[in-house]
Amino acid sequence: MTVRTSAPSLLQRPAIQYLVVAALAAALVLGLDAVTNSLDISRYAWDFVHYIDMAENGVSGNPGLVAPYAYRPLPSLLAGAFADLTGRTVIPGFRLLAWAGVWAELVLAFALARQFTRRFWGALAVMLITGVSTFNVRFYVFDPFRPDPLAFPLLLLGLIGLIRRRGNRWWDAVILATAIVGAGIREFTVIPAILLAVRLLADGTRTRRAAGWAELILVVLVIVSALVLPRSLVQVVRHDSYLDRIEGGLFGALTDWRRDLNIVFALLITLLPVFTALTRARLRRLWLVLGPLRLELAVYTLIVIGLTLIGGSDLPRFTAYLIGLVIIALAAWIEDGLRPVEILYALAATAIFQRTLSLVPMESIEAYQDWHITFYQTINAYTLARMGEWLLWVLGGAGLRWAMGGNRGERL
Repeated sequence: MTVRTSAPSLLQRPAIQYLVVAALAAALVLGLDAVTNSLDISRYAWDFVHYIDMAENGVSGNPGLVAPYAYRPLPSLLAGAFADLTGRTVIPGFRLLAWAGVWAELVLAFALARQFTRRFWGALAVMLITGVSTFNVRFYVFDPFRPDPLAFPLLLLGLIGLIRRRGNRWWDAVILATAIVGAGIREFTVIPAILLAVRLLADGTRTRRAAGWAELILVVLVIVSALVLPRSLVQVVRHDSYLDRIEGGLFGALTDWRRDLNIVFALLITLLPVFTALTRARLRRLWLVLGPLRLELAVYTLIVIGLTLIGGSDLPRFTAYLIGLVIIALAAWIEDGLRPVEILYALAATAIFQRTLSLVPMESIEAYQDWHITFYQTINAYTLARMGEWLLWVLGGAGLRWAMGGNRGERL
């Protein structure tokens, strides 16, 4: 599946490419930080309260731990260690972790795109689209206390391992490592290990090799241990997950039609750059390109949707974990001849629709929720207007292709 480049120019040397990518990713993160306001932690009391508490007071012997936040202690503990080392508050530590995390996410977005396209500039464009996806990068410059900035790069690294493992099974160890480390950061990081288990099960059913079954058992044990051990060892005073807070539990979550509609729209928001370039012919070719990965990517999508259904209120933060699917689709289409103007249109559509450069409103809860576009059960005139705007961007992409005369054109 990996596509390799053999061109001799300096810029096409992998080491030079990654130096350029690392520098551009750092510039993008710093640029977004320069135009982004900060979360007012003195005015509101949201999830960050629990993460700051763990950073300041640790986990062991902390009488105020609340689930599920207490099961994601690693970023808080790192921020606390930085504070102890420098003698400052925990806030700079959280900011550095957020910057490092989203920087790593951008570099790994490029690396994942390179698995599907030989075109450096095309993969770089995909990285930029990831960079202007608000709930993949910019939101965590605004609110650095969340664990997600460290979770996204682990997810992408695991997906790269899933693709590369066909030529080198040592990548299986990398996938398991992302699950072990990531389980203390965010549950989404375990997805690549689950996908590995699905692939091993499918292969084992077909080949019936004992070694394959043995590895499957090992992978399942690692997944279960990574998810269960923190929940067994960490003592919490109460549970504050979405399912614990709503009437009806899981059934109530599944039958809340207003929230379900918002989840559908949140998925469409994440997939907007894909929809701006989508045609039936491209979808058919993508289906062919993905061949061996179809099963894994289908399960990946279903897991993200499932975790979103049982997740919280700010829905785009959950659906943003489908960024791997966005990267793969765009990179495969670039390799197949997606025109530069179309990828630039996808970049502009993502940045403008997600208000990447606008300030995050802090004047009221209502304004903050509207800024999320899809927040919990909220469906109002603003939501409907944003749905219409999303559709206009997709139709604009179709109009652009019509104006340029079909799908043929120069390549990135």
